[in-house]
Amino acid sequence: MLGVTQLNYLIIDNQKLCQENQALTKINERNELYIGQIERELSDIRQVNERNIEAKKKWRKATLYSVSLNAIFLTTLYVLSR
Repeated sequence: MLGVTQLNYLIIDNQKLCQENQALTKINERNELYIGQIERELSDIRQVNERNIEAKKKWRKATLYSVSLNAIFLTTLYVLSR
């Protein structure tokens, strides 16, 4: 009789573990989908950031050239005015 009770307990315990495993599998699937979504969004954000950085580099370079030309122009005016 003790063996039957033990077997019933193990069967019930196994059923509970199966239900828990199914629930965790569903959670895992949702998490994997969510991770995929986040990775796609992160990729999009990185692309936008790269474009913004390139645009800023171009503006910095243009500003540097502009300042250099202004300095040359002002130096030339100063030299010629003497």
